[in-house]
Amino acid sequence: TERFLVKILEQQEIRIAQESISEHIRAKELLENRENTNSQSNQQPKPDQTPIERIKALIHEQKFARTSAEKEQADANLKKYAQELYKQDPTFKSIRDKDIELTKQIRAILFEGDRSKQIDRNFER
Repeated sequence: TERFLVKILEQQEIRIAQESISEHIRAKELLENRENTNSQSNQQPKPDQTPIERIKALIHEQKFARTSAEKEQADANLKKYAQELYKQDPTFKSIRDKDIELTKQIRAILFEGDRSKQIDRNFER
């Protein structure tokens, strides 16, 4: 009887392990599907977003990009939108009145590359 009980316990352990693995696989698939859905919805800008909401969404997208390709794409989108904002309002008055820190971030995004080039030039001299 001991052998029989041991075999039953082993079979139960195997079933539990198989169930937990299949649950893990299902959860992983659901997570991937949700991430794909979220990334598709995040990539398409909403026309009713204000400039502040749009720039915050792009910054959020940049921060949480996982791969280097996603990060580069998010950086490019953020810089492109920041340049559009700069063309519309070079002083960022509309944003500055509401969120000073965001204005500083936008300026850093726009002029960060130029500063690094200037530093490189000064270093060469």
